[in-house]
Amino acid sequence: MDDWQLLQSYVNEDSDAAFTALVNRHIHVVYSAAIRRLGDAHAAEEVTQSVFCLLATKAKQLGPNIVLVNWLYKTASFKASRHWRGDARRRRREQEAAMMSIGASSDENSIWQQLAPHLDDAITALGEQDRIAILGRFFERQAFQEIAKSLGVAEDAARMRVNRALEKLQEIFGAFRLPTDLTLRIAGCDGVANAWYQRGQITVCYEYLNVIGKNSPQETTKDGISPADAMVGQFFYVFAHEMGHAMFDLLDVPVFGRAEDAADQFATYVVLQFGKDQARRLILGTAYSYKNYISNTTVTAPLAAFSDAHSPPPERFYNLLCLAYGADSELFADFVSEGYLPQGRAQGCRREYGELVYAFNKVIGPHLDQRLARQVLQKAWLPDDKTKPPPR
Repeated sequence: MDDWQLLQSYVNEDSDAAFTALVNRHIHVVYSAAIRRLGDAHAAEEVTQSVFCLLATKAKQLGPNIVLVNWLYKTASFKASRHWRGDARRRRREQEAAMMSIGASSDENSIWQQLAPHLDDAITALGEQDRIAILGRFFERQAFQEIAKSLGVAEDAARMRVNRALEKLQEIFGAFRLPTDLTLRIAGCDGVANAWYQRGQITVCYEYLNVIGKNSPQETTKDGISPADAMVGQFFYVFAHEMGHAMFDLLDVPVFGRAEDAADQFATYVVLQFGKDQARRLILGTAYSYKNYISNTTVTAPLAAFSDAHSPPPERFYNLLCLAYGADSELFADFVSEGYLPQGRAQGCRREYGELVYAFNKVIGPHLDQRLARQVLQKAWLPDDKTKPPPR
């Protein structure tokens, strides 16, 4: 959910989980603003706590157009400034000590302590769009730090892996003949963990990658899902989902039913084209993102949860597993044997996959460069149903 949805869940349903999600999403921005200005961890923690207490108090007053990360940043800066002014004597002592340190040494940390409060002043004075761009770079660093931590590699290596993944996606999607150029990009999104398609461009937020990194397993799970599988699977799937929206738009493909469901099906189909071994790892990695929604055999949710444009997460989880099982019931046999995919649903998955393949070949296939497709898509292991499935 985005920030506004979480705020509404907190305000209307008194959801502690929603407010906790907001805190976890933005606490690093608030704390960083406070620690840079105050230079004291304890004081920064006090400011951070007071900022989120104020958010809890004023949540009902915030409108739908609020850019929460900016509100939090400005509130943190204001409260830190008040705290700073309220202890002028200590501030003067620290400034004198730091100036002596700068005069005696070129220590980078000492210089940073002097410059950090002025950095916040400069950021606060920026226009809205410029401030968003600066914060976007912050989230970019956070995202790659989380990815690096999850994969157990250096931050630069994490960047290289993400860049290679983007290149692979561009290579695969390059097989589609589109009437206009389509750009795939990763960008800062003002604190919102999201992804979207806007004509001519697919954007995935650094904040979204940050969430993926945090939610990835720390070690290989009992089902064989490694941290890399979870990262890469979700990364490819979200881009493929937005690519589905792009295809429907740019190729003028009519969609019966909900576009988000159709985009999920497109994404699953594309992920299955990565080759037998890769496809299994990517499907498992994608499925892992739903682990928090399927950990219990029963689910309690507010009625409004079913009003979203996307299907509820458990339903998306079962749809993903069903299409994979329908593509190859031997490769994904453990989905059923381990109880992840109910037998009653599994019986119809071969048909569901066949319907997807037929639809893809019918409306998307004519726009594929067949020569390029043979080079980048590894689909020989998959059943290719060109015949129309019988009616249900």
